[in-house]
Amino acid sequence: AGGTTRAAAITSAAAQFWKGTVILLEMQTGAGFDCNGSGATDGDDLAPAEWDTAVKDAVRTAVANGRIVVAAAGNGVGCDLAHASFNNAFSTTDPAQDSGAILVGAGVPGTRDAEWFSTVGPRVDVQGQGSGITTTGYG
Repeated sequence: AGGTTRAAAITSAAAQFWKGTVILLEMQTGAGFDCNGSGATDGDDLAPAEWDTAVKDAVRTAVANGRIVVAAAGNGVGCDLAHASFNNAFSTTDPAQDSGAILVGAGVPGTRDAEWFSTVGPRVDVQGQGSGITTTGYG
């Protein structure tokens, strides 16, 4: 309701619901640099949406107000959130950098090791099943 940007949508969702509500962010954003060592900045350099400062601030506010935010780590084909060019934005040791969101990467069924196409790094909290999923969305 009224959200015209990602940050506004997160803020709006947090305002409409009560403490303990889960807000699921099925979104990612471009890193803007080669974060996976492919040698090129391309469509495979994807990071969590909170790489955008406005999104991170909206998530941080939602979490501080009792909302549970679960966010996609991204399909960054091995994009490493510990890469120096992220400037510690996904640090696990600096509380000022922690949005409070639960970051979920794609995991291999059975082992939950990171899928080859998932964004990775110590800031990723959990690997959910990322392949071998059947939905009705594919006809």
